Amino acid sequence: MKDANRKGAKDEPTGKANAFDIRFGNGVFRIEDIKFIYDRVTRHGVVPVILSGFIARITKDIFLDNGVDEQRHFELQGVLADGTMLPVIRVSASSFVQMAWMAGKWGPRAIVAAGNSAKDRLREVIQTYSILEGIEERRVFTHTGWRKVGNKMVFLIAGSPEAM
Repeated sequence: MKDANRKGAKDEPTGKANAFDIRFGNGVFRIEDIKFIYDRVTRHGVVPVILSGFIARITKDIFLDNGVDEQRHFELQGVLADGTMLPVIRVSASSFVQMAWMAGKWGPRAIVAAGNSAKDRLREVIQTYSILEGIEERRVFTHTGWRKVGNKMVFLIAGSPEAM
């Protein structure tokens, strides 16, 4: 992200004003009052667009490996605009991309702005914010048996984590 400008990142999603400010294309993503905002640049000036009534970040990128194929899940944490911490949740990568998981996982107070472009921008800002803050990667084997991990043969027990 050579063209990205970042200011004052935080370890947790606190939502303090100007804790996050990054430029992409014709706009700026930022956090203000514990909300993700997209400042759209138009010929008439900057138009702030509230994307959500919360902020969130992906804290873990989890690969579930059954020995044949892998499923990818993201673990997210978030906070509502009123400061209420949201429970840590796990969402499949495919569900995350569709951006239809908020109400089911975090309830009706996790408000997302109307429209597909708002959902797309919210997905983009959550991913961008998460990458800048750091995402832990984990592999969890969901099968039991012998498996080559790195250069060694190891006996796995279902559910055992292996750091990537």
